[in-house]
Amino acid sequence: MLALELMALALLRFPEAPAAFRRGLLQALGEEQRHLALYIGRMEASGVAFGEVAVNDFFWRCLEDMRTPMDFVIRMSLTLEQANLDYSRYYKNIFEILGDTETAAVLAQVHADEIGHVRLGLHWFRQWKEPGAGDWEAFCAGLEGGPGAGPAVLGPSRAKGPEFDREVRLGLGLDAAFVDQLQLWGRSRGRPPTVWWFNPSCEEEIARGKPGHQPTAPLKALQADLAQGMLWLAAREDAVVLERPPSQAWLQEVLAVRGGLPEIADSPAALAGRKLGRLSPWGWSPEAGVRMAGLKGQLTAPGRSEWSPELAPVYAKDGAVALRRRLWEAVRDDPAERAEEWLCAPEGEVCGTVAEVEAACLRWPEAVIKARWKCSGRDMFRRTAEGWTEPRRRWLERTLAAQGAVIVEPWYRRLADFSWHWDAVQEPAAGGGGADPGGQVRLEGRGICRFVTDEAGRFLGTHLGGWQEELGEPLRRFLHGDGRDPRRLPRLKAALGRLLAPVIAPLFEGAGRQEQPVGVDAMIVETPAGPRLQPVVEINPRWTMGRLSLALAAHLHPKSTGQWRILPVAIARALPPDPVRLSGGRWQEGRVYTTDPATAAAVVGVAEIRPR
Repeated sequence: MLALELMALALLRFPEAPAAFRRGLLQALGEEQRHLALYIGRMEASGVAFGEVAVNDFFWRCLEDMRTPMDFVIRMSLTLEQANLDYSRYYKNIFEILGDTETAAVLAQVHADEIGHVRLGLHWFRQWKEPGAGDWEAFCAGLEGGPGAGPAVLGPSRAKGPEFDREVRLGLGLDAAFVDQLQLWGRSRGRPPTVWWFNPSCEEEIARGKPGHQPTAPLKALQADLAQGMLWLAAREDAVVLERPPSQAWLQEVLAVRGGLPEIADSPAALAGRKLGRLSPWGWSPEAGVRMAGLKGQLTAPGRSEWSPELAPVYAKDGAVALRRRLWEAVRDDPAERAEEWLCAPEGEVCGTVAEVEAACLRWPEAVIKARWKCSGRDMFRRTAEGWTEPRRRWLERTLAAQGAVIVEPWYRRLADFSWHWDAVQEPAAGGGGADPGGQVRLEGRGICRFVTDEAGRFLGTHLGGWQEELGEPLRRFLHGDGRDPRRLPRLKAALGRLLAPVIAPLFEGAGRQEQPVGVDAMIVETPAGPRLQPVVEINPRWTMGRLSLALAAHLHPKSTGQWRILPVAIARALPPDPVRLSGGRWQEGRVYTTDPATAAAVVGVAEIRPR
């Protein structure tokens, strides 16, 4: 009814429009009248009176202020009616599944007529657009500059439905390039988007203490490649900042296996002037604060919007030393936990001078020395009985001068690496105050991820699916107390989460419900007494590759497992074709490139999926 009334409004408002356009519009109006009669007939047969179920006036608000016939064809024909190509077919299929063939037949007729309506609009759109302008550019410009509800409500996302029908669009005459752009277009249709930005050097930026961090050229290339992983963390209503755009071919592949894409922006500045939800960098840092400062006034949801020096201690690796001691104290006196039988003693020292480092290293045959702010196995080294080399001593002196402290811990032979993951949640305080570490911040578990590192602790990849599956029987029995205590690992994680809450509380800014990701690296190690669990290796109050891996694992078929790896670009491009096969929309078997191999300069993320 809204559609036919708006067509009537266009006939009245634009009497000087070409006669052929007005005749086509009159024919479409008659078809909309028939659609309405068919719908009312099916409603009456189902016992529903016309007007009994409330609907909104969205269509009317989008077009009531149209100024030209071009406004009408862009907003009605190429947007709202184009979307109905998908919706009418989608619901036709649902009614067929339900056995309601009469309603399915009505929707089939609507779908057939809608093709003609979109074709009519496309013809006049091409007549009236600026000479030389591409269809996609002219379409977007018309939506952004048109009247009515405005681009925040009526954008290209409104021109498609839940299942995108590519073939019908090509068949009615839309260009393949236009169809590609529309299919890949991602932008929130209502909820202000969360803005994602990949800055994996956040710890190094914090150590520097001020913005302006410039990674080396190889590291910069690596980060640009891995930034595309944020597309798997973001919701389809969000926006991801990618300074290097992925290829359309890869985005089509992601769309097919992910079921929707977030918006992609080439810089934070590209999002200026719009309502936004929250800011979600990989981790907060001085550089993140500067890069995203221009968006602060556009945020509509509570959450952190800038860097504060008070956050630096939260990111420091010496927090793990204190946390593992508190965890040990919380469980050691409980006879049921038998801490000495399966947990490492809480060793490790925070040292502020070379002399303190040397004294700490004497406690263990081999030690690992870490910078206070480091990332992914960088800025750390293993000290053996042979002692210091001159380059390492110079590194130690520079690091102590720049960061004030390093962490010295015993070196263990790793048997397995994994990480615990939570969302730290701040609930609104009863009196409207901000974060309250005494009870308002709590941790909600988001899973456990087992990952693969090299001997230096650098990240190589993760296991997808059940994290204990490939541990081997001896280590699985160890984690479950040789079968006597299958709940001790969940109990330990719960205790760790309670102790983490006050540590993470400074991440929150202001009042209102907020969430922040947090992960804790852990490992099973070899000792003379047998395997032991080191439950706290590092605290990561930010997004991590482990958390990204859990997001990828959510796409797995229940009967499948796999591994996600970061491969050199030459190796990734040489892999034989093995596109992933889906079952019920889930990854069952094959390969998914989680970053774009076509545009990669250094590395490519690759998920290999196989049946269990």
